[in-house]
Amino acid sequence: MMHVILDSAYLLACKLFSVYGNCTAANSLVAVLPMGVNMPTLISYSVRTDRLREAAAAQGDHTGQAIHRTTGVSAGVISRTLNGRTVPSLNTLMRLGTPYGLSLNDLIGDAR
Repeated sequence: MMHVILDSAYLLACKLFSVYGNCTAANSLVAVLPMGVNMPTLISYSVRTDRLREAAAAQGDHTGQAIHRTTGVSAGVISRTLNGRTVPSLNTLMRLGTPYGLSLNDLIGDAR
């Protein structure tokens, strides 16, 4: 499972921006760091692909290609995300979740 490490202020900003549907400004603050970096002000998260798959399937989108058609997100990004090979930007997560009624909070899991 891949994790992206974010400054806690950034995550709070994204959650606030997500209320208004725009996380682009906060997205510029992301720092991808190797796991194991011990910085007390940083947190990590993972993508809850299970929730994305369930919500998409509930609307009839059972394949990555169908999710691509609904969301407009590149089929390659969707494939890599669903297979756990990448963690997309929060802006992309919003684009993936919105058509299925999912928020950033729904798609961001805790570090494991």
